[in-house]
Amino acid sequence: PSVEVVDLREELSGRHRLAPLSHRLQRALEQAVQRGEQAMLLLNRRGFARTAQCQRCGAVVRCRRCSVPLVYHASRQALICHYCNFQAPVPEVCEACRKGYLRLRGIGTERVESELHRLFPVAAIRRMDADTTKARDSHRQLYDEIRSRQVGLLVGTQMIAKGLDFPQVTLVGVVSADTALNLPDFRAGERTFDLLTQMAGRAGRGEQPGKVLIQTFCPTHYAIQAASRHDYAQFYAHEIQMRRRLLLPPFAHLIELTFRGGSRQRVEAAAQALVDALNRHRRGMRVTVLGPAPHRLLRLRRSFQVCVMLKGKRVEPMVTLLRSVLQPGRTFRGLPVIVDVDPL
Repeated sequence: PSVEVVDLREELSGRHRLAPLSHRLQRALEQAVQRGEQAMLLLNRRGFARTAQCQRCGAVVRCRRCSVPLVYHASRQALICHYCNFQAPVPEVCEACRKGYLRLRGIGTERVESELHRLFPVAAIRRMDADTTKARDSHRQLYDEIRSRQVGLLVGTQMIAKGLDFPQVTLVGVVSADTALNLPDFRAGERTFDLLTQMAGRAGRGEQPGKVLIQTFCPTHYAIQAASRHDYAQFYAHEIQMRRRLLLPPFAHLIELTFRGGSRQRVEAAAQALVDALNRHRRGMRVTVLGPAPHRLLRLRRSFQVCVMLKGKRVEPMVTLLRSVLQPGRTFRGLPVIVDVDPL
């Protein structure tokens, strides 16, 4: 299918607030609805709004058990943690300053579905994500509705990006290509290219030609440019150069060591002691020790997490080094150590 990249920076310059769907994507959806064709919209974020933020002090409502903001779900009228399922009602005023009112920011699949209902009140619209497919046989029921064309517009997370073959889908819209691109992961470009390529393949699988619109704030990023041209060779050339320069997989192996415990001071002290021990034992070995550093989720289900990373061209020396330092049962200073070789 033909692919068009929509620069959201231009959209924002002409508006006070950025709507979930650009003018270009709205027009394309209108044309698809008028022709009686089907369309699919991808946004790999659940919920209605990503954060609830105080307009006065700027504080964000966070989970009491995890170091993440709570996501607002309109269907449940609650703020929910996507890691431990903690739920709380939306406070009337900010709990930090006790003065400001909360404002919902960011978008999820619920918000996009709501916007579609506003723009196309007579269209048959459905949402496919982890919230709408919990019931038994819900996947099959939704699949049959789309196949029989009872659904005209489908919005969903990455579960709609692969394996679906609907000949009447002529339009695919990626609401935000930046969600995976900005993750703290050296594979962010690879994951973005993979997701966009797979999602683009849902359009134009029948006799009618397909059209793909990708909304992004980073239209010149090599992963997005390569995906828009279905050009794996171009993406690989850029990605492999970065991996080689930074000595990242496939040019090296990684072992991630994660400490987890109820006391942050104890976890950090144990991680630092492990780093010191690794540095003492690794003399003569071509192994790099990185860290300790806070985990991407510093606190998860009331436990603090700190990481140490080993990097080397061969796995065997790193495994030998770990066996010489870790205590029986993969523990260190009384704390369990989660060992992940070549983490994905």
